[in-house]
Amino acid sequence: MNFLQFNLLYIDKILEHPIMRVLHVNGARSWGGNEQQLVYLVRGLHKKGIQQALFCYDSNPLLNIFEPGEISIFKSPFIKPHKYAYWKIFKTAVHEFAPDIIHIHTGNSLTGYVLTDLFFNLKPKVVFSKKGISRNMSFLSRLKYNYRKVEKIICVSERVQQDLDPIISKKNKNKLEIVWDGVKEQQWPPVSLPENLKLPADAFIIGNIGNHTRSKDLKTLINTANYLVNHKSYTNFHFIQIGRLTGLTDELREMIQTFQLESNVHLMGFQENASAYFSNFDLFLMSSKKEGGPTSVLEAMIYKTPVVTTNVGMVPHAIAQSQNGFYAEPGQHEDLCNFIENLYQDKELTKSFIEKSYHICRDKFSVEQLTTKTLKIYKNLG
Repeated sequence: MNFLQFNLLYIDKILEHPIMRVLHVNGARSWGGNEQQLVYLVRGLHKKGIQQALFCYDSNPLLNIFEPGEISIFKSPFIKPHKYAYWKIFKTAVHEFAPDIIHIHTGNSLTGYVLTDLFFNLKPKVVFSKKGISRNMSFLSRLKYNYRKVEKIICVSERVQQDLDPIISKKNKNKLEIVWDGVKEQQWPPVSLPENLKLPADAFIIGNIGNHTRSKDLKTLINTANYLVNHKSYTNFHFIQIGRLTGLTDELREMIQTFQLESNVHLMGFQENASAYFSNFDLFLMSSKKEGGPTSVLEAMIYKTPVVTTNVGMVPHAIAQSQNGFYAEPGQHEDLCNFIENLYQDKELTKSFIEKSYHICRDKFSVEQLTTKTLKIYKNLG
C-alpha cells in the first residue's frame, strides 16, 4: 500500500465514523452546581473523543476552569438573549464551529437559541438540560420548552421532569429524559476555616453550601440553628454557610441578630473550591424548598460527610430514610433538628451513614454515568 492509498483509506474511515462535534451553551455569569456539572461532562466527553466548544458570556467563570486544548471557546459580551446583537454573535459561533449538536445548559440560553433559530434557521440538532425547578411558567416558557427543534430535554431528576410535564405538549412528552448529576472525589489542598470565626475546641460544625436564593430557604437553616442552640442548648453547634451573597442576605443577617446567633451562624460568602470545606464539616445540612439536583448533597456523600436534608430533587434516590441519611419535608426545621441531634449523639450511626452513602454515590451518581447517558442521548438523535 502506497502513501496515497493509506491516506485515502484513513479518510474513508473518518467519513465512516466522523468525530462528533458538540457546542455547549451556558448563559451563567456566576458559579453554581450547573457549571460544575458542565465541567464534569465536558471532561468526560473529551476522554471519549468528542470535539467540543463552549459559547458563553465573557464574564462566565467557566473560562477560568478549562485547560487549553480541552474545548474551543466562543465568547460574547453580556447581551440579553432577546437582542439581535446576541443572535448575530451566537449564529457566527454556530457557523464557525459547525457542531452536530447544540447542548444548551441554561434557560436564558434556550431563549437565545430559539430566537436566533427563528431568525437564522440554525441546522444542528438541539438538546437542553433542565437543572432547576421553575418558580413560574409563562406562556413564553411553554413555547420555548416545546420548540420543535429541541429534540431532547434532559431532566436532572424526576422532580424536574414532573415540574415540566404539565407544560409539555402530548406529542413532546417523549422528549423528556432523566440523567442524574455526577460527582467525583477530588484531592483538594488542606483548607481550614478562618481563625476569625473563633470556633471552640469542642465545636460541632454543621456545613451548608448554597447561594442566597429563595429556593435554598436559608431561613429554615437559621430556624434550625435557633432551635438547637437556644432551645436545646447545643451552644457548641456552629453553622458554616458558604454561598454567594445576594439581596436576600440582609434579611438572613437580621434573623441571625434577632435570635442572637452571631457566634453560632457564620455566613462566609462565596468561596473558591467550596467542596474543599467538606473536610471541616461534622455534618452537612441542606434546607432547600426547591431543587433540581442538588449536587451539594451528592458531594457531601462522596466526601464522607453525614447528611441531613430536606426532601427535594433526587434526594429520595440518594438517601434511604434512616439507612444512610435523614430527610425532612421542606420548612420542617424541628424535624431537621431531631435528625441532627440523633447523629450528634450516635457516632456509630454516623459512621454507618457515611460508608453507605459513599458507596451509593459512587455506584449511582458517578461522572461516568452522567457522561455515558448523555452521550447515548446524543447518538440516539440520529
